[in-house]
Amino acid sequence: MRACRSNIVRTLAYLARFGARGVLLVLMAVGPVACVSVPQSLLVASDAEGAATQVWHFGGFAIVRTDSFVSGKVEENWEHTAHQNCADGPVRAQVSWVDSRISREDATEACKWVISAVQYTYSYSPETVPLREYRLDLVTGDKRHKTSRWSWTPLGTLQPRYVARWRPEESRTRADIVDLFAHESIHLLTRLRTLRKTIETEEQTAYLTGACAQLQTTGTLDKRQLRRAALVENASSELHASSAAGMRVSEMLGPIVSDDLVYLNSQNGRQITHLCTQSLTAYFKPN
Repeated sequence: MRACRSNIVRTLAYLARFGARGVLLVLMAVGPVACVSVPQSLLVASDAEGAATQVWHFGGFAIVRTDSFVSGKVEENWEHTAHQNCADGPVRAQVSWVDSRISREDATEACKWVISAVQYTYSYSPETVPLREYRLDLVTGDKRHKTSRWSWTPLGTLQPRYVARWRPEESRTRADIVDLFAHESIHLLTRLRTLRKTIETEEQTAYLTGACAQLQTTGTLDKRQLRRAALVENASSELHASSAAGMRVSEMLGPIVSDDLVYLNSQNGRQITHLCTQSLTAYFKPN
């Protein structure tokens, strides 16, 4: 029981990644099941977002729960939902949306971004894991949306599901989606492969992977897209560890990302690529 709860709390830490300041984020783990409580003040904040990933192991079974939200003034009605599927090899993704301002072509592009982020992270994990399908809900404007999803294996397919905002600036949307799925894939792979990592190491690697995936899959890294997790008052030590990890990665890459935009094939881009390769190779090295 204690080990299970410890894994849950550690993987919840990414919920600290949001842009709004001065709000309280409460995370509670009760018994063998974790309950994520997001205050209404955070859900209606101007530009807050977050995701949490939890994993349970029972013998040969794996159960995954994902929770994700984006804030907004108006709650979006998801009764009539459109879907777009895509696949590349064994990895599949599905994008869902309700706003007509998101075209099917937009959703197709977003679907490809999800797969590219996941594949980048998986390329450093030499062991095969039973994870083949990702879900993304897209919202627009000042709409808010939150989702939770349970999935399991081997009797089913693990289907982590997250939420992102489709913005007028496509490059920012792409970077947000790639960062989100690359970051969360680190938590999933760490739990599914039962890697023995400290919360500090896991969170720092997750933030770094988000930046690395942006550079590798989009060809650029915008300095504005370096994640700086807000420090959450009165939150758990795990959430503070996540916040500190985001700051460390920003400070680590800051001197390299001296220009506002770094290109993959530039000198700085090659330096970041080398750092990413070294860090991720060492992270996934068998215990």
